[in-house]
Amino acid sequence: MIYVVVVFGRTGMGISSLVNLIIGKTEANVSNDCQQCTQKVGRYDAGIDDTKLEVCDIPGFDVSKKSIDNTVASIVQIHKKRGIDLLINCLQPTHGIAPRYYQAVASAVGPEVPIAAVVTHLEREDGAMENWWSRNGGTLESQKELKFVDHACVTTGGLCATDHGHDTDTLRRQESERAVRALISRHCKEPKRPPSS
Repeated sequence: MIYVVVVFGRTGMGISSLVNLIIGKTEANVSNDCQQCTQKVGRYDAGIDDTKLEVCDIPGFDVSKKSIDNTVASIVQIHKKRGIDLLINCLQPTHGIAPRYYQAVASAVGPEVPIAAVVTHLEREDGAMENWWSRNGGTLESQKELKFVDHACVTTGGLCATDHGHDTDTLRRQESERAVRALISRHCKEPKRPPSS
């Protein structure tokens, strides 16, 4: 049994970097700027313990209606063919919260497909990265009307900083991989969601 996880979000949010974090290796192409790197749906095999996954890297949303329509159509096509077990909305703390993209995806797949939030770019968060959600998670749900079944706060960044002899970025990246893989494990368990009709 293979569970299907689809990662989506705005262009430049680090969707492909998050996919690489989930699968545990660099296979999805990434961009160093806010330009769209992913041009078509990428599919990557991964495993968490005994759970087999297909992780889908979706081209990011931009401001055009065509982009929104194409991205939503890609997600719907995956759902019809394979059944989506978990959608992950890739967000950034400042300019990455985009309710209209969330709403477009949620209405296209229906309430039976769970949507989780993964907030990226938290490598410089003071204290635990989870602190960001403690301060802001309620606002996302109450003011932005984003309803998530679960969340993880992570960094997908590279390695560059040290703190008293410890590679802080390495530790945070390892913590991030554990957090996002645990999130997926909580939602990808029997029974598998069937393809939509």
